Amino acid sequence: MISGVLFLSGSKIFSSFLQVNDSFVIPGLIGIPYNIIIIAAIALSAGKNVWILPAGALLAMASQLLFQLPFAFKKSYKYKPYINLKDESIKELVNLVLPMLVGVAVGQLNIFVDRLLATTLGDGKLSALNYANRLNEFVMALFVTSIITVIYPKLAKMSGKDNKEGFISTIVKSSNCIILVVLPISIGAIILAEPLVRILFQRGKFDALSTDLTSIALRLYSLGLLACGVRDVLYRAFYSLSDTKTPMINGSIALIINIVLNLILIRPLGHAGIAISTSTSNIITVILLFISLKKKNGYFGGDKIIKTGLKSLVASGVMAVATLLIYNNLYAFMGSGTIKEIISVGAGVLGGASVYTVLIVLFKVEEMDLAFEFLRKGKQKLLRR
Repeated sequence: MISGVLFLSGSKIFSSFLQVNDSFVIPGLIGIPYNIIIIAAIALSAGKNVWILPAGALLAMASQLLFQLPFAFKKSYKYKPYINLKDESIKELVNLVLPMLVGVAVGQLNIFVDRLLATTLGDGKLSALNYANRLNEFVMALFVTSIITVIYPKLAKMSGKDNKEGFISTIVKSSNCIILVVLPISIGAIILAEPLVRILFQRGKFDALSTDLTSIALRLYSLGLLACGVRDVLYRAFYSLSDTKTPMINGSIALIINIVLNLILIRPLGHAGIAISTSTSNIITVILLFISLKKKNGYFGGDKIIKTGLKSLVASGVMAVATLLIYNNLYAFMGSGTIKEIISVGAGVLGGASVYTVLIVLFKVEEMDLAFEFLRKGKQKLLRR
């Protein structure tokens, strides 16, 4: 299995090459052959040869690379084996990569500390945090990643051409798109946490108590979900400026804040304290990144981001009221039961989303069309899964 890292690395290289050349569809489709092979390997390995599953996983990782090869060659991709450790590009790459590696390690350490502390809280608490975090990661992968994938090559081109106005405009538009998409999802997750968790997970050993614990964690993690999305945009902005140290430093500060808050809040609040600490550290990280960006680049369009944020917040508030009214009335009328609850939640979400869309149109938010386009891409990505 470890040899699959080579295929994954190659796949990432080809994905980056295609994205830089404004080809975003093909990298977004690599999950199709991967999932088909994984499903086939699981089916074939059931009750038969246990080696089929790891072999299938390795083949699936290789398929992501092979799938992109012909499209990369169509974009004039060329490779010649050449190593020169004195090459200035190699030196620059090392200087940029090392802080990034430290930053990734800090992020993983953050997760490790949260999980380690959660193991001291008793049965069900760690699982509740994991399930809640999985839902947030799903939103990040579905919508935030789609936005970042498109904007990062543009940021790199703008900074390379020293186009400061275009660079700032891209940051503003991408941040506003994140706000328009993620903020209503966050508020929706907060108000519908319990029925969502009940529909998705409550069966077997996952009982009503597990639903309560996971719902609490989901609500508190969702408070920092928007910050996570904007943080990833700002990370890409700094990377495009060949600055990998600032994200690393801010990530390290976030780690310290998270650990301190965990130690303070875990005793009185339990697993809720861990979720609050994570969300708080994410919010503080975004604030620090904006401060660093202002110092480095001057004006960064903060007033435009705040303006869009306020409009989205008002629209999301009205959406929340509409969603709860529809859900509560339908639930009271139809009663309990998985199918009935799915209908109640679905109707509430659909009604709330309609209200939000109408208000965003009335508020004349500039990035509205762009946000809807990313939502459409997110829907397509979900269907491909």
